[in-house]
Amino acid sequence: GTVVLMEVKTGKIRAISNLIRQKSGKYSESENIAMNSQIEPGSTFKTLSFLVAMDDGYITDSTYVDTEDGSYQFANRLMKDHNFKGKGGKGGFGYTSVANVMHQSSNVGVSKIIDKYYSKNPQAFVDGLKRSGICDTIHLEIPGFGKPYIKNTDSKYWWKTSLPWMSIGYEVQMPPIYTLMIYNAIANDGCMVKPIFTEGFQRNGVMIDTTEVEVIKEKIYSDKALGYMRGILEGVVSKGTAKAIKSDLFSIAGKTGTSEKLSTDNQVIASFSGFAPADNPQIAVLIAVDEPQLYRTGGAGAAPIA
Repeated sequence: GTVVLMEVKTGKIRAISNLIRQKSGKYSESENIAMNSQIEPGSTFKTLSFLVAMDDGYITDSTYVDTEDGSYQFANRLMKDHNFKGKGGKGGFGYTSVANVMHQSSNVGVSKIIDKYYSKNPQAFVDGLKRSGICDTIHLEIPGFGKPYIKNTDSKYWWKTSLPWMSIGYEVQMPPIYTLMIYNAIANDGCMVKPIFTEGFQRNGVMIDTTEVEVIKEKIYSDKALGYMRGILEGVVSKGTAKAIKSDLFSIAGKTGTSEKLSTDNQVIASFSGFAPADNPQIAVLIAVDEPQLYRTGGAGAAPIA
């Protein structure tokens, strides 16, 4: 698992911890998961997908979508929500707002929205993701860092189902710290800053050089889109999948994620990314727990750590 705390305005990493379970059963900090693991982000990526559609003017926080019975067929694959009950059962969230789609983390709701507006030109959606600056070359201070992988429609691995599955965080790969950079930018009025690990350099106890804040992108998306999303992310914590961490002391905004691992049998990565206080963000946080054995969702297995 990995935990990272980032100072919103400056990008300074205030805490980072990575634990790997060894074959012996013991844990060690032998790998920087946050920096070099390229994982499918799952539902934390839905935030970025909706920001693209909001920035393009297709949806607002009150746009409505039919989530059916919690399932929807895209080409030869069936998309399912986490509350899908099977044939004849009652699942899904019905006809509901985009805000509630995010609050409840509806796969069907997100993928139907993105498919509706980008199926005729899926490259426009891919370009919208890249417009955030997340795929720009970012040289981090710690060697061996990974880079996001977001494929284009001319890839030989682009399928008829790629657009809806990408929209919910599959068929893309991102080191966790890149996901954190997105959420930190949302908290920072759209300004994406580079993570800073070194405050400065001292000689004989005297600071001789300090690290300056480095802006990667001045504005990832429009103020209107960012405003919609900040309100939605606060709702995820106040009444959605992360309501277990709602605090009476200060407001929290964020998004849970539960991504299935294709290479293992019924294993997941549980995650949460967000910031606090929601109305005056100071710290952004990312949690990712690989193959949790007890609490197997982002809401139960990762958010409480935040």
